Amino acid sequence: MDKRKDRFEKLNRKAIEQAEALKLDEAIGIFSRLPEIASGKEQKARAYNNWGTALFDLAKIKEDETLFRESFEKYALAVRYKEDFHGAYCNWGTALSDLAKIKEDEALFRESFEKYALAVRYKEDFHEAYFNWGTALSALAKIKEDEDVFRESFEKYALAVKYKEDFH
Repeated sequence: MDKRKDRFEKLNRKAIEQAEALKLDEAIGIFSRLPEIASGKEQKARAYNNWGTALFDLAKIKEDETLFRESFEKYALAVRYKEDFHGAYCNWGTALSDLAKIKEDEALFRESFEKYALAVRYKEDFHEAYFNWGTALSALAKIKEDEDVFRESFEKYALAVKYKEDFH
């Protein structure tokens, strides 16, 4: 492993440790430096995805729409560098649906469904995406009081279980 890749991996691990310890400001600071030192598109995609996730985690704690939107921008950059990055699409969908729940905004829910659809397009058996999609549909169904949307959520949950039988 060359020095640049090694430096990236060490800093990425450090940032992840900070995020896991809920030291999100520190994690975000480290993640923000990673795209500059990333070696290649794969590392750049990971850097932006992880940065987006730290921003998303902080946005949830603070219920801060600006931070949610910053996370969306990072996920968009991640998939620009790796178009088939199913994890980034799923994370993006989850961030969108969480903001949609806070704002009770159907358009944001619909946008999240598009991201989940892309996640499973690139990884058909991605049970987490189906589960998160089902959860977002269920939240929208509650807001709209719409039985058809509830049924659609059950279909997504069924797919999550199909691809991972012990999923709970």
